[in-house]
Amino acid sequence: MSKTITLRAAPLVLGMAAAFAALASMGAARFLDASPQVAALFGLCAVGFAAIVMELRARRRQTERLADAVGALASGVERAGAQLAALDDRARDIEQWIARDARPGVEQSAAEIEMLGTLVKELAVAVAHHDAELGAVPSAETDAPPAAPAPAPAQPDRRAVDAALDRAIADGAFDLHLQPIVSLPQRRVKFYEAFARLRAANDEDLHAALQSGGRTRLSAFDLAALRRLFVVTRRLAKRNRDIAVFVRVSDRSIAEPEALISALHGAQDLASHIVILMSQATARLLGGAGLARLRPLVDLGFGLGVDKIADLRLDPRTLFDHGVRYVKAPAGVFLSDAARAPTEIDPRDLSRLLTRNGVQLIADGLDRENTVVEILDFEVRFGQGDAFSPPRPVKPDLLEPLPEPPVTPSAPAANDPPPAQPERVSYRSTLRRA
Repeated sequence: MSKTITLRAAPLVLGMAAAFAALASMGAARFLDASPQVAALFGLCAVGFAAIVMELRARRRQTERLADAVGALASGVERAGAQLAALDDRARDIEQWIARDARPGVEQSAAEIEMLGTLVKELAVAVAHHDAELGAVPSAETDAPPAAPAPAPAQPDRRAVDAALDRAIADGAFDLHLQPIVSLPQRRVKFYEAFARLRAANDEDLHAALQSGGRTRLSAFDLAALRRLFVVTRRLAKRNRDIAVFVRVSDRSIAEPEALISALHGAQDLASHIVILMSQATARLLGGAGLARLRPLVDLGFGLGVDKIADLRLDPRTLFDHGVRYVKAPAGVFLSDAARAPTEIDPRDLSRLLTRNGVQLIADGLDRENTVVEILDFEVRFGQGDAFSPPRPVKPDLLEPLPEPPVTPSAPAANDPPPAQPERVSYRSTLRRA
């Protein structure tokens, strides 16, 4: 009891106890007719009972205060837990924002820097050709005789090269080469990739002029190669209706696809047999808005493919939504761990991940048999490379247009004039239009 009652309340409590004891003794002596000793004993018992009752009440109040304190502590812990959960959700939102918005922005900037470097190189080549045409500027120093100039390699005349390139495009002076894409491990030919190569003595100069020749020349070369590819693909599709031909066009034709869409619209019957390829850097540079401009090709039925994979930061669902049905990854991406980040896709899961999202994986650059054996461990279904066959020129019979189906003429009426004879068109003119 001494622990429960404070020192400030002790005199009051003792006074009340003494008064209660006195009243109890007097009541016992008067009403019970007890002796003074018994009355005193009765008063002490009454005081003890009162003390016990007061102690129990004090302990109950103390227990209630302790319960209130525990309840307040539990409420504080609950509020702290809710705040920690909200903080965890905020941190998760920040991580998702970084993965969704910040990282693609960095990747797009890297791709833009890479393309800018390519344009700077093209500009440097053009400036070098221009300087070669203008000739060397004479030195302003006259106090010393000029040193004999070192013999410089002969530079081709840029205007002559451009003219030769325009003639090659107009005359169709280029060849199509096909390289098979085979199924693994059966090695049966499933697809082909087509390459257009200029046919001229100064082929390297023509290719350099083509890369720096501007949008018009690149687009013209792409369209000329596509027209010839249409003829080859129709021949291949007649032999195997499940065949498909992959073809790469220039980045400018992908970025401004109006002419490409117009050309493919006229060959809609080949939609299931032609796949348009673009590099991973180009796809990232275009972004969602740029890839959306290729949607008319997908609506026509043509497939898209992404090749020149430099890393495995891929989003298969996004690729499928933009019409991409094939991904061509070089063998080095599977077999090298040097450039792979921890957040990227594991190469052993890449084929299954792409297949679940409707995208087929093709391993490129399989030039040796031991590389083919190592690739089989990654469950890759298709492969391409010199180990199966190098690119070979298209056979002449594939370049011949298919004959038009014969049309049975209906019997002319008695008064109808005789039908006009069709104009004969030379075989050379047909090939030139193709």
